[in-house]
Amino acid sequence: MPEATAPDINPAYLAGVFDGEGTVTFWESSSGQSVMQIAVAMSHQATVELFAQAFGGKVHAYKNTNGGQMHRWNVQGVRCQEALRALHPYLLTKKEQAEVALAFLTTICKPGQRLTDREQLYRHRLVGMLRELNTPERVKKHG
Repeated sequence: MPEATAPDINPAYLAGVFDGEGTVTFWESSSGQSVMQIAVAMSHQATVELFAQAFGGKVHAYKNTNGGQMHRWNVQGVRCQEALRALHPYLLTKKEQAEVALAFLTTICKPGQRLTDREQLYRHRLVGMLRELNTPERVKKHG
């Protein structure tokens, strides 16, 4: 079977995979800034690699807690925007997380620029919203 090329990859298919196996998270950098990251992790390498073909980023192999082989794709920062915009119309269970992440991306500064106090407060609220959406209770309800 020929390998799919990025233009041939159906974003609705990728959104379905992302709904089930994807994550939208923030982590804090050493400078104290919140950094957005989206990822997909699963055992089927070819499916994970479709995300890298479509949106860039890398696929890393690792062992899960049971010793099984897993594969993880991720992108961080502004590189999340292309993927989230393409997936958003088709997302069901991760649509709210994607919307919060896309709102966060509008606050990213160019090098040398600083956020205003108001922008920092807005970002802080968005990070809190995403953490709430990612709580186990909330995920069970919508996932």
